[in-house]
Amino acid sequence: MIYKSSVVLALILGFVGFKSMQPTITGDDKESLIISAMLQYVDNVHFAPKPIDDELSKFVFKTYLGEGRRRETIFYTRRY
Repeated sequence: MIYKSSVVLALILGFVGFKSMQPTITGDDKESLIISAMLQYVDNVHFAPKPIDDELSKFVFKTYLGEGRRRETIFYTRRY
């Protein structure tokens, strides 16, 4: 019986200690963490990654809004 209670106590203390060591994420940090995770995911998974910069933004804006084509053409074209 003493062995069970000491194991349970050790698990509880370990869990509390582990949770207290976790950093708290505020609003700005959370947004930057999400954005960096998304960019890392795109870099790792995309079959032909392109740099996400102003040139890509101009291309997407021109293709999506300027030319009036169907939305899917942005993702299938090789012009960029």
